[in-house]
Amino acid sequence: MLFRNKKPNKDKWNFVGGKIEPGETHEQAAIREAEEETGLTIKEIIYRGVVK
Repeated sequence: MLFRNKKPNKDKWNFVGGKIEPGETHEQAAIREAEEETGLTIKEIIYRGVVK
């Protein structure tokens, strides 16, 4: 989770995430978004469910 500094979730804890790019799998998108937002290199992810 990240503590957001920009609107719309400023000053709130929020999950890392984003949109799936054309031609990208769900796994590729999750890894890319995590790297973009945290700077961490993700080698493996484990599906745990969907937050709605």
